[in-house]
Amino acid sequence: MYPGVAYGDNKPATRTLTNNGKVNAGESCSIQATSAVQGNDGIFICGASALTDIGDISVFRPYQIDVGAGINLKRLIVGSNAAGYTNSNTDTFSNLYKCVLLEEINIRNCTNVATLDLSNNPLIKKVYAAGSGATAIIFPNGGVLNTIEYSAVTGNITILNQKGLTNFIYENSENNNYSALTKLWVENTPNVPVVDIINKHMSGLTSGIRLTGLDINLYSGAST
Repeated sequence: MYPGVAYGDNKPATRTLTNNGKVNAGESCSIQATSAVQGNDGIFICGASALTDIGDISVFRPYQIDVGAGINLKRLIVGSNAAGYTNSNTDTFSNLYKCVLLEEINIRNCTNVATLDLSNNPLIKKVYAAGSGATAIIFPNGGVLNTIEYSAVTGNITILNQKGLTNFIYENSENNNYSALTKLWVENTPNVPVVDIINKHMSGLTSGIRLTGLDINLYSGAST
């Protein structure tokens, strides 16, 4: 694996690591930002097919993320919930669908990420998106999803056949009563708080409600 850093306006210069820039299998390395302006650095990793984790890159606030070569990548941390953290540079993820082994992704406070498409990531377990601009997160139909953390701007909750989901978080749900939510589609996923959503925000679900394969009580004594 040969990681390096490009830095400066229009990335005119590059810096490689020690040991001729090479990192062998089983080894780890540190990559340090070089530009004084956040977002001016680009990280390039060649021969990344064996890579499973690139660590926490939230400090870089990367302007472009293409992980197509990381076919064995299991974790991708681009955002952070640290006090005062905001990432307005990152907006899209190229070739994320190629990371079929991806288990965890963090886009917290990445304000320009509008949609996160994980429909082709069947092993995704944990998704952290609080504070992000993600109005929709697209999951695979069925899988091993365990934890989902939505942003307060999320307008579409569609979760199908994710029976292992145990941790469902909608940012500031107690305060804003799911104010941005317009669509609720849940099938065979028992731990989504659909009763709380409907009780607090029924009138706002203007794009539709579809609930199947659930055992819920909407009113006292009534079950469906």
